[in-house]
Amino acid sequence: MFVGLAYQEKGLGEVNYHFQKNAIMGDLAFRRQEDIRVRIKAISVMPNNKKISVEVGDGSVDENGNGKFADADQVTVHYYNKTKDELKVLAKEAINRIKYDGYRGAFKSKWLPFAIHSMVANLMNDRYPERAGSYFIDSVNTSYGPDDGIDRELELGRSATSNLIE
Repeated sequence: MFVGLAYQEKGLGEVNYHFQKNAIMGDLAFRRQEDIRVRIKAISVMPNNKKISVEVGDGSVDENGNGKFADADQVTVHYYNKTKDELKVLAKEAINRIKYDGYRGAFKSKWLPFAIHSMVANLMNDRYPERAGSYFIDSVNTSYGPDDGIDRELELGRSATSNLIE
């Protein structure tokens, strides 16, 4: 488990994985931006402890503010001392971080190449060269088996090629 900022250290390095050479797909899935349905609820806590909220994204909201987005994932983000207009901008930026063409999930590899949290994994696939991309590594689980040797399971985070990297 990792506790702290999502991607705090710069320059940890990059590691290359190739699905026909040193990686196994596991539960990794490639999703297109238009197939991802998400709704962001941005909440700002004001200095007087009152809350302001804004919802943007996929789905619909009726005149009473009730959301109807059964087919969209809802993500709630919290801020401090932001106006409604600022919340709308921040919520739209959050949607852009979530909605991208790319891989999601985890894949397996052997001991080498070495990888740790926050490194960038460059993924390549000869069968689908257009799906090549770079992703932050959210977690690495290492296991040892007497027959198989050392295995790693890498959980991917958001795209490292996004122009919204903080």
